[in-house]
Amino acid sequence: MTDNESLSLREPWTSRQILQWTTQKFKDLSLETPQLDAQLLLCHVLQVSKIQLYMDLDRPLSHTERNNLRELVKKRMNGAPVAYLLQEKHWYQSIFYVDSRVLIPRPETECIIDFALDAFPNKDNHPRVIFDFCTGSGCLAITLATLFPNAQVVAIDISPLALAVAKENCQRLNTPHISLKELDLTNHTSYLSLLHEFGQAQLIVANPPYISEHEWPQLATSVKDFEPKIALTAPQNGLGIAFNIIEFCEKYELLRANDSFFAMELGINQPQKILNSALLNNIRQIQTCKTYEVKCDLDGNPRFLCSQDKKSDVKS
Repeated sequence: MTDNESLSLREPWTSRQILQWTTQKFKDLSLETPQLDAQLLLCHVLQVSKIQLYMDLDRPLSHTERNNLRELVKKRMNGAPVAYLLQEKHWYQSIFYVDSRVLIPRPETECIIDFALDAFPNKDNHPRVIFDFCTGSGCLAITLATLFPNAQVVAIDISPLALAVAKENCQRLNTPHISLKELDLTNHTSYLSLLHEFGQAQLIVANPPYISEHEWPQLATSVKDFEPKIALTAPQNGLGIAFNIIEFCEKYELLRANDSFFAMELGINQPQKILNSALLNNIRQIQTCKTYEVKCDLDGNPRFLCSQDKKSDVKS
């Protein structure tokens, strides 16, 4: 295909030709996954799986299909994330609805699910109350509710728009029993209300905003111009909300003393900054303060701040 050719050509284009053309266009723009993006968009327009697409690569596209694909390709070339164009994201073992009201779930966040499963390997000792702070699309809360079906899962977010998406995902993925709460996690009364209504949790997960205002302009166009800023940036060099969560969880003892686990996702090297902070040093003076450690993602990047309290084996 030459640069002068486009999807508007009159003669029918096959799936093979369009896939090659679109992949090259995305490569020319240095998009991170050009071939995958082209495959996903074409499969969406044709309403076929990837296997079906490759089994019939010589299938010509109709005029309507070509027009529909053209619009999606234009938007992708302008930076729109594929997940928003498709309004879905495969994450862990489910497909979540997503749009510009919520962050697109990232693969590294799946580590939190694995950490939780490692913390509660015994089916007779699953968490009974789970808090998911900054739930967004609800991917963590819904996955944990599926894995721990007897748990009371509470998904918290400051954004009513995000909670509307989380609610839709709860309905789609058959987890309507999840409680959705619109709360400001920078306000200590939010933690008191959770404690009053649900009691202490055995599992708390959090994926708060952690990008600083200084870093914001440097983000990729697909993030900066499309994903909600409220879910990305935080004060105090990106650590303000993370500090609030740790401080108030400790102050009001939201996490049970025994048989409990806490996991928070942050930016690379940010967990260590929190461990070295004056705030955590002050919190450590509290007798019930948890012991925190840094965990890495699958690429070895230190991104998670975790704490686990195992059941005390007291012999009489």
